[in-house]
Amino acid sequence: MTVARLSAAVRVGGYALEVGTDSASFARFESEAENENAQALGAALAEEPDGKPTFVGEVEEFNQSAEAVTGRVEKANALFRAAAEGRLLERDMLMGEIDGLLGLLDRLDRDGRFEEQLRLARALHGLLAVSFRWLDLIRSLRSVLASAQIAGDEAGQAWALHELGSLHLSAGDPEKAAQYLEKALRIQERVPAGAWCATRHNLDSARRDAPHPVPTAGDGRGGSYVSVASSRRSRSSAVAARQRPESPTPAFRSDRRRSTSGR
Repeated sequence: MTVARLSAAVRVGGYALEVGTDSASFARFESEAENENAQALGAALAEEPDGKPTFVGEVEEFNQSAEAVTGRVEKANALFRAAAEGRLLERDMLMGEIDGLLGLLDRLDRDGRFEEQLRLARALHGLLAVSFRWLDLIRSLRSVLASAQIAGDEAGQAWALHELGSLHLSAGDPEKAAQYLEKALRIQERVPAGAWCATRHNLDSARRDAPHPVPTAGDGRGGSYVSVASSRRSRSSAVAARQRPESPTPAFRSDRRRSTSGR
């Protein structure tokens, strides 16, 4: 069976960050650095992770069935495909759809439905990246990481850690990136997570970019990532401001890839 895969590359800092609907982000080095997106991403990453990331957006007539959530996951995948192929002309429509999906993600989080929250977050992460919704992307990843820590889901933790590390790398913070990616790699080595090669590549890039040698987690000197599970237990009720990019059209490249399975 032949399965078509679509990815898009977003220029951020010294990298083109390749994102997709079913793959881990891959940071491809670029000889000419990009500054605008890197600065916006860096500012979003600098936001304090304390408290619950609350998304703006209402979920009307929320159907709590698994089938309904699956339909919204498929909707997120379809929107990413359309955005990557340049078929979305109405930016306001796209932003409205994203807001609704973020509202659903928040509802699943509050209801403790982690598996569905993870599925939707994975479907959303590429769409948020190509739409330059950096703040919402980071909040969704931190939320998934906290939920995965509470649920004891190591594969979910590895995915969120990989994505956060890749964002730090693209934003020009290789030392912080290495901390996240090292944690992700250690989990992947004992729990099959399907992203080992991308994590290894991004970690090597982070170590190369770091101004000082980055210690590995095994030598007892490695830094630790922020555990957000404890802060989730004392959640804030304030509604965080939604980040909207000023650019009218996302600037990214799409890349169709086909993989063949022998099944």
